[in-house]
Amino acid sequence: MYDISFIAPSIRVNLWKQLYESIVNSFSGSWEIIFVGPYDNLKSLQFANNVRCISDWGSITRCAQIGFLVSCGKWISIIPDDATFFPNEMDKVFLNIKNVDYTTFVLGKYLEGDINGVEMRNNEYFTLGYHDIFKRVTQWLPKSYYITASGPISNKLVKEIGGLDCRFETTALGCVDLSVRLQNYNSNVMIHKDPLYHLTHFPCREGDHAPVHYAMLYNDVPLFNYLYGSSECLNRKKIDINNWQNSPKVWNRRFEL
Repeated sequence: MYDISFIAPSIRVNLWKQLYESIVNSFSGSWEIIFVGPYDNLKSLQFANNVRCISDWGSITRCAQIGFLVSCGKWISIIPDDATFFPNEMDKVFLNIKNVDYTTFVLGKYLEGDINGVEMRNNEYFTLGYHDIFKRVTQWLPKSYYITASGPISNKLVKEIGGLDCRFETTALGCVDLSVRLQNYNSNVMIHKDPLYHLTHFPCREGDHAPVHYAMLYNDVPLFNYLYGSSECLNRKKIDINNWQNSPKVWNRRFEL
């Protein structure tokens, strides 16, 4: 068993080596990285015995769930494949979580686009009540709920509540849903002070992020509002861990076959 499994729903093959090397510089414990997507592993990573590549053409959440189900880490972290981890940052996280109960998960901050990302360094940015997209549903959910699951979560804990709901097409709102269910489950949140990694992309309607934008707009936001539009959402905790099997095998927003 590894200390942590990094699960990367994957499309940006040219950035995998950069991601791998950044984790080497960020964490000195034992780890594996599982790329799940339609493309093969880079030859430059084939030397590493802690890299796995699983072929799947489904949505981002489906790929993440598949990776989680085969993971061997005591902890897991779902990460974008264009992330670059900051040096020694994961080592700092593990110093803080080595003695915590398995029901604790880490709020792992990250930066998008602007490397300075001052706004995204603040704890408030990662709360449900901060973002306009959730205003219609925060009447039922505590505004203090945290909305990121990019930091380490106990493998055991994720299995208990069923992982991601793959009706969400993207991990953006899929991980928000996971975070809310974790807190409904009375899990503890440990806030890591500094960002874990930086992303090369900035959310937009163009390029390889365009399918993510439209999936969120036309599928994930309506689904989130449906699931959290009444007081019943406070009882939302566990889901079927094999729900990924009901997700389409090909995510047509990205692939036209």
